[in-house]
Amino acid sequence: MQKVTPGSRVGLPLHFYVLHIFGLILLFLGLASHVPRFESRVSTIFPDLANLWTARSVAGLGLLLVVSNIWLYKRRNEAASPDQPSRRAGKTDVSLFLPKNRFKVLVALLLTSPIFLAISPTIRGVKDQSALRDAQKFQTTSAEVVETQVAPGTRGGFEARYRFQVPSHPGWFTCTDSFGRSDLWSHLSQRDEDGINQGSRVIKVKYLPQNPAANTPYDVVGNPYADNITGAGFVLFLSTLWGLVGIGFVRSLFRPKPREE
Repeated sequence: MQKVTPGSRVGLPLHFYVLHIFGLILLFLGLASHVPRFESRVSTIFPDLANLWTARSVAGLGLLLVVSNIWLYKRRNEAASPDQPSRRAGKTDVSLFLPKNRFKVLVALLLTSPIFLAISPTIRGVKDQSALRDAQKFQTTSAEVVETQVAPGTRGGFEARYRFQVPSHPGWFTCTDSFGRSDLWSHLSQRDEDGINQGSRVIKVKYLPQNPAANTPYDVVGNPYADNITGAGFVLFLSTLWGLVGIGFVRSLFRPKPREE
């Protein structure tokens, strides 16, 4: 056990440094995967980072690890200075739940509460992508290619917007995510790209019979299931963090006020 003397700076255990370095690596990968200078190298090693949502989630998780480690380091050093009450009670006090900070915490909780609205769509996205991996749960059909473009960045390849119809459901269906955004661009496989270059305007897609809005090209590029798992994990992590802060805030309301000396 590390001995702490008043006024000394507290060293951190090894796992804090490991988490800090890991956070910096995640932050770099998430940001570099969409910087033209680095994206080709990063996408070669981590193909799933080609998905913007996955890249943002990885970068956000890395940033959270870095910031939390810095905050913990500052807290531990303040805890090692009990002989400086005036400093600890001054402007540098970082305790979240002091009466002077409660309003700020409440505002922050209210502003970030919409994170809970993302739980259901992200979990639904994981379930849909899991079903689209099971040949017994999806059906296939031909989709009309509406528009194509070269994929942004240095990766090359094609993206397409497509639409299709199914007999049991009226209307057209397009590439849609779990948040309800429709008519999205979808990466095409090399085989689909070759067909379009030869003049074809049709690609094969797979969809869920009970919900055709959950669909994807039959020749999937990347790993949408892993992308959705990453997004759902990040949302659940932030929701759990929100809940812990909320519990601490509520408990602070019923905590007896310290006596003034």
